[in-house]
Amino acid sequence: MTKQNHRRSEKGAALIVALLLLLVLTVLALSLINTSTFEIGISGNEKTSLEAFYAAEAGIQMALSQLPSMEAIPRTTIGSDAHYWSGSVRDRGNPSRSDSLGLAFQYGSDLSQFGFRRIQIHVTGESQGAVRELEVQVKGNRPISPTTEY
Repeated sequence: MTKQNHRRSEKGAALIVALLLLLVLTVLALSLINTSTFEIGISGNEKTSLEAFYAAEAGIQMALSQLPSMEAIPRTTIGSDAHYWSGSVRDRGNPSRSDSLGLAFQYGSDLSQFGFRRIQIHVTGESQGAVRELEVQVKGNRPISPTTEY
C-alpha cells in the first residue's frame, strides 16, 4: 500500500473522532443541566421550609410577648403568603391556647423554695404549602411562693 492510498483509507477518521467527542460533551452538558435543575428545586424547597419555620418563630415571639396571657393566637399573615397560629396543623381554623404545666420549684440562695409558672407554647407556621410546628416550654420569670394557690 502506498502512502497516498494509506491517506485515503484514514480520510473519515477525524470526522468520526470529532463526532464521538461531540457526543460525549453533549451527554456531559445534559447531565450538568439535569443536576442544576434538581439542585434549584432542592434550594427552593429549603427556602420555603425556612419561611415556614420563621413564620412559626414569629408566632412563638408573639406568644412570649403576650405572657402571662395564654390566649390563642389567630391565624396571622406575614408578608405575602406566610402565616402562623397557635396550636397544631389541625388547629388552623380554630387556634388553641397555650397550656399551663403547673409550677416548677427552684431553691433560692437562702435555700427557700420558689415556684415558677411553666407554660407550653405550640405554634404552627406555614408558607407556600410547607408547614413547621414549634413547641416551647417557658418557665416564668416571677417567683411565686410555694404556698400560693395557682
